Amino acid sequence: DNEIEISLFGPGFGESIAIHTGYNEWVIVDSCKFRDSSNPAVVDYFNSLSTEPNVKLLCATHWHDDHIKGMSQLLKN
Repeated sequence: DNEIEISLFGPGFGESIAIHTGYNEWVIVDSCKFRDSSNPAVVDYFNSLSTEPNVKLLCATHWHDDHIKGMSQLLKN
């Protein structure tokens, strides 16, 4: 709970960053999808965790498709 975890996801361009700020609270910067998944990469990662993440902030750096693909799915979760 007193450590920060930073995870980077992406196919080599248009990455997404998930920052665990402790106490199961998360910040997500941008969104991307891998070709073999219908979910944003961060959602697939969260599904692999044993807890339900508490996303405190969702941020898009800019509106290019490789940075916002799947952003609407993140808002629904």
